[in-house]
Amino acid sequence: MFLLGTSATFVSVGLAGIVINLNKALVQGSANLPHIYQLYNSLFIVNALLMVANNLVTDLLFLYRCYIIWGSRKTVLILPGICMLATAVVGCISAVDGDALSAAVFTTPYITATGTNVILMCLTAGRIWYKKREALSVNGNTFRTRYSTAIAMILESGAIYCLSIILFVIAQYFVAHGPSSGSQSTSVFFGVTAGLWSQIVNIAPTLILVRVGMGHCQWIQDPTPADGRLVSQRRITDLKHINTPYELPAPVLEIK
Repeated sequence: MFLLGTSATFVSVGLAGIVINLNKALVQGSANLPHIYQLYNSLFIVNALLMVANNLVTDLLFLYRCYIIWGSRKTVLILPGICMLATAVVGCISAVDGDALSAAVFTTPYITATGTNVILMCLTAGRIWYKKREALSVNGNTFRTRYSTAIAMILESGAIYCLSIILFVIAQYFVAHGPSSGSQSTSVFFGVTAGLWSQIVNIAPTLILVRVGMGHCQWIQDPTPADGRLVSQRRITDLKHINTPYELPAPVLEIK
């Protein structure tokens, strides 16, 4: 993801420089205009293919996380796997031959990418929520904060990812069909959303790792009375298997 994101950044900077030279060539009527235009198209295709590959790797990371949380059940991978494959295929087609496609078909890979992320987000968060209900019936509120924090992090990262794609699709619509499609504000909005999505595609899946590493997830909690009671009983059970002349400790009593 780092290599793909960095490569896409360099390609985007190169595209910006080519656009400046292309505008100068249009104004001055330069003879190099066809060559500059061809270079721009080639670099644009490379940039689009890099984004397709980057999105595929990001979805694979989401898919692997869902696969682990579901206890390595392969049947869970069928529906999101089909959506990921469709996104990659349509994305490659729109990247190579985007000029010949309509605006609706051109935005199809972004819509399927959003749908894939929503499916994976619901599967992952739904599974944790189901496990949370099972844990509450056994251990009460002992691990409630851990499950709630995990669900919140998954929903946050998925929501940021989906929001960035939705904003980019809206910007594409305004550029193609909006009432002020040629205005400067529309172009700025399109550029900002395009740059935002190209960065969020790598930031969103790693956001959980950063939050855990910075200690903002409260995984370590003070033991509750239920935790202390379970630990004490476990230690007594373990001591019964040890041949020792010393007397075993007395059972733990609850003092209310």
